[in-house]
Amino acid sequence: MRSLCAGLLVFVCSFQAKTQTITSSSALPIFHQLSSHSLSLSPDGKWLSFGRSPSGTADDLTVAFMVYDLERGRTISIDTYNYGSMNFGPRPVWSANSELLAFYAVEDQALHMKVWDRKQGRLLNAGVPVDKAGVAELQMPQWTPDNRFVLCFSNSNPRRLYEEQEGDNYTARLRAELVGQRPGINGMTLLGSSSLAEALQKDYGVHSGQASGQARVAERQIVALDVKTGAVQVLAQGAEFVQMQISDDGNIGLVGALDGNGNFLVYTMPLPGKVSQTTEQTKMSKGVSGAPTGVDGAPLRLLFRGSADTPFQNFNLSPSGRYVAYLVEGSGEIEVVDLKVEAKRKLTANIPALVPDAPNIELEKLAGRFDLPLYRGKFGMDGGDAPVWTKDESALLMRRSIAKLSVTNPRQAELWRVSLADGTARRLLQDPTLSITSWADCHNRSRVNCVVGREGSVVALVSRQEANDRANKLAYVRIDSTTGAVR
Repeated sequence: MRSLCAGLLVFVCSFQAKTQTITSSSALPIFHQLSSHSLSLSPDGKWLSFGRSPSGTADDLTVAFMVYDLERGRTISIDTYNYGSMNFGPRPVWSANSELLAFYAVEDQALHMKVWDRKQGRLLNAGVPVDKAGVAELQMPQWTPDNRFVLCFSNSNPRRLYEEQEGDNYTARLRAELVGQRPGINGMTLLGSSSLAEALQKDYGVHSGQASGQARVAERQIVALDVKTGAVQVLAQGAEFVQMQISDDGNIGLVGALDGNGNFLVYTMPLPGKVSQTTEQTKMSKGVSGAPTGVDGAPLRLLFRGSADTPFQNFNLSPSGRYVAYLVEGSGEIEVVDLKVEAKRKLTANIPALVPDAPNIELEKLAGRFDLPLYRGKFGMDGGDAPVWTKDESALLMRRSIAKLSVTNPRQAELWRVSLADGTARRLLQDPTLSITSWADCHNRSRVNCVVGREGSVVALVSRQEANDRANKLAYVRIDSTTGAVR
């Protein structure tokens, strides 16, 4: 088993290889989803967490979660979990000192955040129930820079996993609304929409355009686990929180929430360690119902919000905590908010619109026939994408979708670099056959450890799209965020 896993990691994580050749072997066990759900490289570059299907089949929903020692070439098994869906996984994040690993585990058919101590080789006794309704589980755990606290979205009454497999499933979304887990999408709930059968509308006492009962306040909380004492602090509650980030110096914290119309709101977030657990839990209950509150029940400060003109679903806080960047849905424009001077600018205003490789009518024929995605914004692959800051905060990294007239490879995802100073953009990944399948931890509110190591490289899953080659070759690589060199 040890030699098998070692061989697997040599293939998947060939960071020290001197060649850029990407190869694969069908004889190797299959990684769970070949995605960022299980992969996390420690800040010191010496430890890699990953998960794979124990049975070696892609339809196995069980994940064998483990850590690989890159220097000694040995694998340490943590545990095996059944997440019940291909959309979820451990979503691990290392602490800044590379000694602790926070991840989502399955216990009693519910999701819990756990912490694994690398030096002691064991899980800490303390854990936190994770709120898995809607999109909150897409947010990975968030460490404070002092390695003392790890944050997540929590619910004191977590639902079982099979009750929360939402996604685009109509029945699951309806169930989530019935138990008050999910607000309306674009101002319309399933309970109060014409898409709900009249018989069901009658059963639930609703009709078109009207929701059931009183307005719901999300039960979701932002909590911080003290890894030294095991105490849990409640930092905020009372909104549909979906994303949070802390600056590298630990002085700035931001949290994003959705309102009833699906707009994204960005608030300042209280940071842990300021007050005692007892004081917080007592005073949090005194907050105004329906309004997000923080420590001592004080309202969270709203910084800015999305609108019909500039809708977005994610943001990215710069390392210093001065800037916030987000991708405008549809247009694919990158906007940057300077929190110091309270100003906003469109960074990509002078970048020309993306021109596809084929006429629009031909692309529409292909996309309509095969139901293939066609995203035409300047940057991004879909509305969930967000820009990623370089370590020195001088530029933003972003994927760009290039449509192609191909059934097997309908689009190619390029990696671009946009300068913060003047908004100039250049393609970072020069190899025309490589396509960014996913960033390691950089998509859909999962942007933790996006740039790794002292040099600030990017870890990504890439595929090689070669002509007349139906089987794409997949591999994890490290990309230099300045030169674009691939290892």
